[in-house]
Amino acid sequence: MEEEIDMYTPEILIDSSEMDTHILTTDSNKSENKKENSNYSSYKSKYHKTLEQERLSKQHSLRSNLSSYTETCIYTGMLNRAMATVMNYRFKNKKYCLQHNIKKDYKLIDINLYNLLLHGYAEKGNLGKVIEIYNIIHEDNIKPDYQTYAAIFECIGRLKTNHEHIKTLKKIYADAQNQVLLFK
Repeated sequence: MEEEIDMYTPEILIDSSEMDTHILTTDSNKSENKKENSNYSSYKSKYHKTLEQERLSKQHSLRSNLSSYTETCIYTGMLNRAMATVMNYRFKNKKYCLQHNIKKDYKLIDINLYNLLLHGYAEKGNLGKVIEIYNIIHEDNIKPDYQTYAAIFECIGRLKTNHEHIKTLKKIYADAQNQVLLFK
């Protein structure tokens, strides 16, 4: 079983030579520092000016790592693992936003990550998973792009034509036209 990773508080290994830049001031030094500096803050970092900058940097790093991991899984044929990982982080992101009452619509998982999954499943001709991901994209209020529809059409094109596939193709085609992406 894999370890559960908290995506918002990754552990950072600090070299002992950098230790002094990350240590918060002690209680005995607080009063001296307050007198010396009226803009006293307990946050001190060598790389970030504010705690918000550090948080955004961690989010960017997590998004980049998640994308790299997903791409690696897809290219090594572990599509289901990639899908499970993305869905796990999607769930964690929603849970975190609800717990911390975050109204800002921060998308940890963007359309590019979904497009990776779509192209992976399209290559295998797995229309069920492609439609599932497409529905998740709409559920998360993410706007599909050209690559999204290209992957869906690729998947349908790899399958033997039947009435159900043509019906699905027409529905996706209509959605693409409504998105004003195709055929204008």
